[in-house]
Amino acid sequence: LLDRYEPTVEPMGQTGMPGGWEEVDAGQRRLETLQRNALARGRTLLDELIQRTPPAQGEELADAWLELGDWNQWNDRPQQALAAYGEVARLLRGAGLDDLLQQWLGQPVELPANGAFWQPRAGQGATGPVVVQASYDVSAAGRASNVEVSALVSDNAGKAGKVRRGLVQTRFRPSLVNGEPQARTRLSRQYEVLD
Repeated sequence: LLDRYEPTVEPMGQTGMPGGWEEVDAGQRRLETLQRNALARGRTLLDELIQRTPPAQGEELADAWLELGDWNQWNDRPQQALAAYGEVARLLRGAGLDDLLQQWLGQPVELPANGAFWQPRAGQGATGPVVVQASYDVSAAGRASNVEVSALVSDNAGKAGKVRRGLVQTRFRPSLVNGEPQARTRLSRQYEVLD
């Protein structure tokens, strides 16, 4: 909702008095209110999850901090995101889960990190879904640049531009080394294009 809804208030009717109240659909007004409060509400929900997760459940607690970091990164709050990612690293190192730390924070990850960015497994490819190959850089701030995209099958070349535009607009969880975000160059990934 936060990402897809752009509030635009168009008056449906207006009183004859200057500065009179504009009548707006109640549903539209509710969506606008939700959007205005979404950032704080999401942060509050994740803070509550962190508070309710027992400290002995190190991996689950680290996962909640990762979600908070991603929420802040998605919403252009890089300092808060880095603080949350630092807590993830502290918890996973303390639990001896260095492999998981590398998996979560060792390379840039497209946000939202909920499976929306499908990448084919080895052996899959051009059969069935439209798959494109992308190569790009990700800055320490989590932005893609120098994006080059090509379709694996020439009939799907028109889809490559759609993926390129999407990647330029996508926020990334940056790669972190010793708690510091690092730029990564020439990442190479494949994506399925959904119509």
